[in-house]
Amino acid sequence: MRRAALFVTIIFIFNLFLIPAKADELDEVENQLQQKQSEYQQTQSKIEQLKKQQEDLTKKLKNLSGQIWTTQKQIDELDAQVKETKEKLTEVENNLKDRQEKLARQQDFRDSTVRSYYKRSHASIVDLLLSSDKFSESAQNLAFQNAMLNEAKRTITALNQEIARFEEDKRSTEEIKKSLEENLAKIASLKKQLQAQAYQTQRQINEASSQKNALSGQLSSIQNSIKDLTARQQELIRQKMAATSELITVGSAEQDKQTLPAPGFSPAYAFFTYGYPHRVGMNQYGAYGRAKAGQDYQTILKAYYDNISLEKFEPHPTIPVVGYGEISLEDDYLKGIGEMPSSWGDSGGMEALKAQAVAARTFALNYIYYSWGSGGLTEKATPTPICTDQNCQVYLGRNKGGNWERAVEETRGMVMLYQGKPITAWYSSTDGGYTRTSGDVWGGERPWTKRVKDTAGDWPGEAYDGPKYGDSPWFHKAWGAGPRGNAWMTEEETEDIFNALLLSEKASSYNQYLTQPDKGGWSMAAVKEALAKEGIKEIGAISSIQMFQDGAGFTNIVRVTSANYAVKDFDGAKFRSMFNLRSLGTLVIWTSLYDVLRE
Repeated sequence: MRRAALFVTIIFIFNLFLIPAKADELDEVENQLQQKQSEYQQTQSKIEQLKKQQEDLTKKLKNLSGQIWTTQKQIDELDAQVKETKEKLTEVENNLKDRQEKLARQQDFRDSTVRSYYKRSHASIVDLLLSSDKFSESAQNLAFQNAMLNEAKRTITALNQEIARFEEDKRSTEEIKKSLEENLAKIASLKKQLQAQAYQTQRQINEASSQKNALSGQLSSIQNSIKDLTARQQELIRQKMAATSELITVGSAEQDKQTLPAPGFSPAYAFFTYGYPHRVGMNQYGAYGRAKAGQDYQTILKAYYDNISLEKFEPHPTIPVVGYGEISLEDDYLKGIGEMPSSWGDSGGMEALKAQAVAARTFALNYIYYSWGSGGLTEKATPTPICTDQNCQVYLGRNKGGNWERAVEETRGMVMLYQGKPITAWYSSTDGGYTRTSGDVWGGERPWTKRVKDTAGDWPGEAYDGPKYGDSPWFHKAWGAGPRGNAWMTEEETEDIFNALLLSEKASSYNQYLTQPDKGGWSMAAVKEALAKEGIKEIGAISSIQMFQDGAGFTNIVRVTSANYAVKDFDGAKFRSMFNLRSLGTLVIWTSLYDVLRE
């Protein structure tokens, strides 16, 4: 009996040491769990914030992706939001990593506790009751043991819940991270789109030999001639001229001429434009005509550009090109320019190809690296990559070879300079026998543009871009189509243009009503009624229309003889402007030099 009592005493003493040790660990784990509970709430809150931010970000990206004109400000805001989200995500991931390390230690404790609990759960109640000579002490041992086991079970349950929450939080952060990476890819795509938009905007405002600038130049001259045009009228004029535009420059292949069909009625009128589209700088068909007349490329260039020197200029062996990155100026970019047919070199136009190569090289260097301001030509702080369409100059992305490659090689490095810097070497397909200055067309004079009578003798027969030499399909052309599908106008339609101009001369406030009748403007009858109210005679049946040029490339007087006017002179610029505002369909007079054909 004493041996049994002694054995129970030893077990009791052992338990006294074991139970407090486990109890202390349980207390520590309990404290850690309470701390973890707080950390969990904070982490959960941050994860919810991240989820909300990701939802907002995804929504914004979806909305922006559906828009054409994303702004840099919007991209910057998205970048900032992504940066903030990444910082919070990093904080959460670090928090989770810390929790994972602590949980690993607690899992070890949990596993040892489970093993101890398993052993104790199989201990006989009798053994515990016999662990002391006194029943009361044995009962206390049993109660203490049960309390400790219950506490262990609660701790294990809490640990298991914390582990489960940790796994869920980890899964959530991984999903957020994946979503964030997807959004970063979308933002990168948006940035690329924005860059393309920036290039497009740059092209629109750049005074290049382009459709947009040709249109804006024409619209500017119309506004100068006819006041008080509404924004709607300006847009209608732009649309009409854009609908009639063809290739802005010559292009890589020969262009066919278009013959105006017989009108099928009489009298019929068609208004013909000389030149296309802006007549500033080098006349490409004129250069072709000059080459066939025996001029070399230096002579050709100096005929079209003023105050320049032709020199080797090679500070930039590579240039930035939209869609291609940095490529060789001479061996890649210039050999792929599609602004003049190589076939011209086989028919006496080799020097024209050389002149074009120099102009293209000069234009590219100026566009990318220089700008014009009060201080003249200055180098840009950041180069502007050059676009590859006619808003800059056409780049085909391949070596054209043949005569064009030869022209590039034989003029390698040659550039037109003004005060040592490459000029904006504008060029257009056809000048109709007269070039314009940049101030004439766009309102901003440059010292290298000039007015040139581009002929070998009399105009128009001896014009270098006319039938005798360059033979441009746009030298003398009627543009657009009226109600009958071609450029022919009836006498009534022609009279209406003059009636509208009579009303406009009376007061510019009438201009707002003089849009095309089918686009919201007054009818022909309404214009006549307004003239009658003002005491002005309508033009009446037309006997003749005469056009007079000023000798410098402008049609300055349009003279009408009619039933009501023996002689009535109209300002040439104002007539052209009213024609482009009022004429039906897409009929337009493209340049300031024009005449009329009557059948």
